[in-house]
Amino acid sequence: MRCASLLQLTLVFVVCLLSGCAHYAPVDEDRLRRDVSWLADDARGGRLPGTTGSIEAATYIEQAFMRAGLRPAFGESYRQSFALRGALLKQSTTAPSTSPAALRTDNVAGILPGWREDEYVVIGAHYDHLGRGRFGSRAEKPGQIHNGADDNASGTAAMLEVMRSLAAGPRLRSSVLFVAFSAEESGLIGSNYFVKHSPVPTDKMLAMINLDMVGRVRKQTLFVGGGGTRADFESVLKKIDDASTLSFKSIGQGGFGPSDHQSFAKQRVPVLFFFSGLHQQYHHPDDDTFRVNFSGLADVAGVTRDVTIALTQRRAEQYDDRFDGQGMDTDLDPSSQPTTGSATGPSTHSSTQRKARASLGVIPDYGSDLSEAGVRIGGTVPESPAAGAGLVEGDVIVGFADKLINNLIDLSDALAKATPGDTVRIRYVRAGIEHHRDVKLSARR
Repeated sequence: MRCASLLQLTLVFVVCLLSGCAHYAPVDEDRLRRDVSWLADDARGGRLPGTTGSIEAATYIEQAFMRAGLRPAFGESYRQSFALRGALLKQSTTAPSTSPAALRTDNVAGILPGWREDEYVVIGAHYDHLGRGRFGSRAEKPGQIHNGADDNASGTAAMLEVMRSLAAGPRLRSSVLFVAFSAEESGLIGSNYFVKHSPVPTDKMLAMINLDMVGRVRKQTLFVGGGGTRADFESVLKKIDDASTLSFKSIGQGGFGPSDHQSFAKQRVPVLFFFSGLHQQYHHPDDDTFRVNFSGLADVAGVTRDVTIALTQRRAEQYDDRFDGQGMDTDLDPSSQPTTGSATGPSTHSSTQRKARASLGVIPDYGSDLSEAGVRIGGTVPESPAAGAGLVEGDVIVGFADKLINNLIDLSDALAKATPGDTVRIRYVRAGIEHHRDVKLSARR
């Protein structure tokens, strides 16, 4: 009888685990507050890659992975080091508190093994920010510390809290790979490097969930991008949306958008992007801890954990690229803009009424060498004018209509002055040979 009872209990446990009814540790709001406060403290100096504050943040994340018992992602190490280049190198080497290791920075990653150890759900967040705002800042006065509490101490803290909750619970069916990216603000450099030198095959990644700016939840709204990149995302998101205090709203079903998930989408890994919306403190010294909605951040961490659990119980599905040409609209402030639509359906708000701007559809390689004239591209948006013209990764745009293009600012200015529907001649260099194509520009929001 005792053996039979033990067998019955074991079977009940296994069925419960596989059906997703196992309980996991609740999200700890106080711990989220401590993590954000530490990362966004003035002592970190704004976490510019290559500086002391960035190195300290990477160590903080690494130690959290170690305490939770995660397996190092890179052999015996949690670190993936890569060189700083171009504008990022210039900013890091001139920043205050520059360390001797300023020529390099690290992605930090750990693995929570599941029963199917060779399949992974990836949860990522970038931990870098703008330092003292010598590039990318919206501040009128340069040189101030940009603490980046929302961008992206919030996403990093949420990722760490999801990790702690899952690591303390029953073993999941699939493994979870947690990644903290560096150099996102400089053009997704860290995540691009990660996917090109991934410690696990990208075709074994079931999905990637990106947490970027999730600390300013307003009106219980969580914006979701990428809901159309995998066929079953709709059903997974609907079930969790119905059970959550948050309301999911779509910012685009495709995988291309202004954060690290795009690097995975380019490798045809299904992606979800969680985002709480823009605000006046975006890329500004006033993005501080006291402005974070920690109750809302805890809700986001809980939702992320539940989506992760659901995805680990599913088999791999192919990447769906039907919506990639649409991009994502992240110019959202739920406190002032009406929004409708599910996380995988249409979304409308006042920004759709803005005048359409011309789009070429190139993805700049922000880490390229500054000594090179022109704009080297890291790829093109599917079904964009650039893609139709045959431009590919590595091409260097040197001319737009009658304008010479020396840098990204030149290209941005040229596009700002153009109108959707204009046909312009694009000159570009490939393998040392200059080519040209006549391209009809499309519209973007």
